[in-house]
Order: sequence, then C-alpha cells, then structure tokens
Amino acid sequence: MKGTAPLEQAASGVRKSLAAGEVRVLTRLARREPLRMILEDIVGLIERVSDGGTGSILLVDGERRLRHGAAPGLPKAYMDAIDGQPIGPTAGSCGAAAFLNEPVYAEDIASHPNWEPYRELALPNGLRACWSTPIVDSHGEVVGTFAVYHGEPHLPGPQELEGVAIATALAALAIESWRNERALRNSRQRYRQMLDAVGDPVFQVEVEEGGTFRFSAINPAFTQVTGLTEEQVVGKEVREVLPPDSYPRVEREYRKAIATKKPIRWSEVSAYPAGKKVGEVHVAPIFDDEGRCTHLVGAVHDVTLHAELNSLMDEARCAIVTADRDGRIRRWNGGAEALYGHPSEAVVGRPLAEVLGGEPVDADALAQRGMVTSVRERRTASGRTLTVESWTSWVVDSLLLVEVDVTEQNQLAAKLARAERLAAQGRLAAGMAHDFNSILTAILVNAELLGEEPLSEAARESVGDIIAAAQGATKLSQRALSLNVDDAGQQETDLVQPVRKALRTLEATRPPDVAIHLSLDSDLPKAVADPTDVQQVALNLVANAIFAVQGRGTVEVSLESRRLDEPSAFAVGHLDPGEYVVLSVTDDGAGIPADLVANVFEPYVTTKGDGGTGLGLAIVRRCAIGHDGAVDVQSEVGRGTRFEVWLPAAPRPAN
Repeated sequence: MKGTAPLEQAASGVRKSLAAGEVRVLTRLARREPLRMILEDIVGLIERVSDGGTGSILLVDGERRLRHGAAPGLPKAYMDAIDGQPIGPTAGSCGAAAFLNEPVYAEDIASHPNWEPYRELALPNGLRACWSTPIVDSHGEVVGTFAVYHGEPHLPGPQELEGVAIATALAALAIESWRNERALRNSRQRYRQMLDAVGDPVFQVEVEEGGTFRFSAINPAFTQVTGLTEEQVVGKEVREVLPPDSYPRVEREYRKAIATKKPIRWSEVSAYPAGKKVGEVHVAPIFDDEGRCTHLVGAVHDVTLHAELNSLMDEARCAIVTADRDGRIRRWNGGAEALYGHPSEAVVGRPLAEVLGGEPVDADALAQRGMVTSVRERRTASGRTLTVESWTSWVVDSLLLVEVDVTEQNQLAAKLARAERLAAQGRLAAGMAHDFNSILTAILVNAELLGEEPLSEAARESVGDIIAAAQGATKLSQRALSLNVDDAGQQETDLVQPVRKALRTLEATRPPDVAIHLSLDSDLPKAVADPTDVQQVALNLVANAIFAVQGRGTVEVSLESRRLDEPSAFAVGHLDPGEYVVLSVTDDGAGIPADLVANVFEPYVTTKGDGGTGLGLAIVRRCAIGHDGAVDVQSEVGRGTRFEVWLPAAPRPAN
C-alpha cells in the first residue's frame, strides 16, 4: 500500500489545480472578459491536469455546424479544416458527440469508423486519439463540444474524466452567458433603432415607490422637439423636467391612466428651450403580474405646426377647403367664408359639389393625377359669379382645395396669391404628415410591447412585418415633412435601481403564492460597485430564495446602511471599519442543513439536488470580494435563510 500515497498526492494536486482553475474562470466570467480568452483558459486548465493531452472547444452554430472556439495547442491547418463541418452521427468524435448529445471516445483514430472522412487530416498532424463530450446549456441544447487529443492511442482515466466534466460545465456556463449577453445587447439595439425611427417624441416613465415619476428613456425626436439633452431628461423626475405650469396637469393625467388602467390622451401647451410647443400626448400604463403600474409609455404628437396652420388658414385671404373621400367638406376656413359667403357651420359635412358646384370628387383619379390647377367659375351665396384660380390635390387621406379670387386682380396680385397658396398648402401637408406620424407612433410602440410577450414564431414574424411596414411609412411621411423645411469597472452606484431591475426580471417566473417585499433605508448612500454585478447578485439570491420557499412563502429584500467600527469577519471575507451598503435577502423556507452552510459558496455545492449547478452563490461570492466587500449567511432548518452582501459605501457628499 506504500505506492498509494504518491497517487493520492497526485490526485490531490490535480483537484487543487482544478479548483484554482475554476475560481479563475468564474472570476473572468464575472468580469465579462472575451469568450475566446475564457475558453482558452478552460482548455489550458485541462491540458495541465491531462496525461499529455491537447484540448479543444468547438461551438455549434445555428446551422448545426462546428465552429472554432479555442484550441491553442492544435495545428492551425487542422482547426481551419474542421471549422464549418456539419455535425452527424459519424462525424468524427466532436461532430458525433454534438449530434448524439453523448460522449464519443475514439481510442485510435486510425481504426475508429467515425474518423474515416477525417483520418487523412488527423494522422499527418500527429493526432491518434480523440475523445469528446457535448457541452449542453441550461435548456438542454448542445452548444458545443469539449475534446482532448493524444498523439498515441489513448482512453481517458478517472482524473481526466473528472477534469473534462468540470471543464465542460465551465464552458457551458461561459457559452450560455456569452449568448445571453449578445441576445440582450441585440434586443436593446433593436429597441433603440425603433425608437430612433419614430418621428414623434417617445418617452418612458418609471413609476417608483411612493408614486414618483421618473424619465427612464427618450428618443432623439424628444430632444429635437424640446431642445433638452438626454442628460437633462433621463434619470430625472418628471417634475424636474417639465415646465412648472405644465406638470400639475401631466401628473393628474398620469394618475388617471394608472387608476383607469387605460391609455390617456390630452393636449397641452408647454414652453421648452426650443420654444412654445403644442402637443397631443398619448400615455399608456404598463402593469406587472401583481397589478402594480411599473411604467408609463408615451408619445407626443407635435401639433405646433398644425395649430399655427389652423390660425394661418383662418387668417388667409384665399379659400382653403378640405374634404373626405366622399367629397364631404371637413374644413372651411375664414377665407372661404369671406370669398363665398357661406359660414363654416352651414357647409361642413355637405358635399363639396353641392356647395361650390362642379363635378363630384373622384378621389382615386385625383390621387393618381397629383395636383390639378385650373381656372373656374364659382357662384357666391349672394349669387355673384367669381373667377377663381383653383388648386386641387390629394394629401394623405383628404382632398385639399385652395382657391383665389382673380376676377379683378392684376398679374402681380395673382402671383402674390399663388405664393400664399403654396405656403398654405405646404404647411397643411406637413400638418397632415404629422397627424399620420401619430398613428405610426402608436403602431411602433405597441408592436414593440407585443414583441416582448411570449409569441409563436409565426406571430413574432408578423410583429416584425408590422414594425418594418410602420418604419417604412414613417420614412415616407418624414420625406413629406422635409419638403417644408464595455468594461464598466467599479463606480458609485445607487443600488436601488439594479435591485429593482432584478426583481422585475423575476416577476415572470415568480409563483403566485410567493410574496416578495422590498424595503429601503431612508438615508441610503451610494455604493462603490458595478450596477450589472449588483443586479446579478440580486437575481441569484432572490431566485434561490423563491426556490427555497417551495412555491408558497415570503421573500424579504432590503437595502440599508451599516457602519463597522472595528474589523469584522464574515462567512467569506474580512471587512475593514467604515460605512457599507448591505443587500439582504431573507426567506421563510426550509433552511440549509448545518453541514452545507460552511461550504455553500463553493462552486458546484448546491441545496437544489439535480435542480441546480451550484455556481450562483460562487458568483455572488466573487462579486462581493471583487468589490472589496463580503457575503454572510445565517440559516436554521425549518426557519429559513438570510444572505447579506456587504459593499463599501461611496463617500457621502459634503454638507
């Protein structure tokens, strides 16, 4: 038995090396380092504990083909030839492992049937054995393969299998994290692009505890119309942004939308740096699963030009008339009243041909012909016959008729009237294009909200078609208008926002009988921490707490300020004296057995049985330590568990 001591020592050394490698990889994951670097680190970890093996990680793309992930020790020519190969039941070791979702061991490439298509590629490069395992994400999807090559016929030993299992789990975590982050980044980019494409101002307001309204997002049109910069709006309370005489009405409408749970529409006049604006405001409330209004989404149709146009139309000396598709009069301006002697209230709704004479309106023909100019004879209410110069066109969904009396005017007067008519028509076209944009704004905003719901693939494609069509229509209306004129690092962070975001994320999966309560210190300082890391910590801890109560119970989440006057040791880490912001998550679940509490922050130690990976609390620990903080846990079987994450407070502003 004397020979077993060196073997045990060697095995212990391998495990220590693997443990150290795990911590290093988890740290790099927490720092969101590039995927290629993390995968190469995982490959190197296995190569250090393998018996002369060379590691490789391949990714499986959307077309079910193998793509190069990391293989620093393999010949480049060999990896280039493998890149892009389809997976299949006999596609070598890696392609077969990905296809079958099970390990494939080729002790000797020279004789293994799976390697017949690739044998002439592998053997000249000194590759004689290859065993591969699939990399599977949390949804059971194969996202890649981990393989170890040898220069001689070889099968893995127990230590190598243990190392490969750890490496495969780490690679799955890295690849899934990278894919999720990329998907989130793409989603945000698409959302931003849609907002940018809308010609009218669009905004999002967060409804905070206590009923405070705070701007959380705006589009470029908002800054253009108001003259305010994004820094002057986003993150500010609504009362700090809007003019003082406008806010009381806005607040009443916001609360009305929340109380009625229906979209609200109103008109307002406000003074901004860009000037006085007249706007038609549309606001819709957004509610969570508990029925609490979390956001208001709104759009403002700038009708300043439209209001000016109405005034201009009434003051214009020429007759300006609009009619619907059936030829019935919609608008009859003061110029028309003066020219023809018919008051507006007497003609609106009547057929244009009945009031002014001539043929009934042919909307389709007019839309195809564009603007029609003519000289006509008109009869006034008093029976006098006038000679008028008439311009008729179809704009968006209305007939536009502009007429000028040229009976006794000379050529100069006719030219001046023509210029006035063109100006009026251009302004009217712009106003109608603005009206059209209002409809497009509602389509785009609601289509985006619908796209965030769980939909079938066919429905999601239909939503995409709606958005694309609305964006195209927006460009057309804007063309009409144009004729008239990643390493975040540590920072000072308000922890309330990332914690709230984490809780909102978990609302979709929270069982109905699990209550989550959030309490906040009234004098909470900022913390020296990365907000994304804090959100991840809150997600892990609250998700664990929800699991712990087994579908029925209460999860208490709190943020408070605490001061340490002397060094204090916790379950992990050692804190210096000073002020800290403490994130606490408490559940009334079954509690953690005493033999697990001491090791609960170690990777792959889990209280969920087969339902957990054991990596969540390891990440919490690394985040806390990485921000010069600590994490503590107290648990009692049958009474519940409490986790506390201590993060250094930022210096308070001098009074």
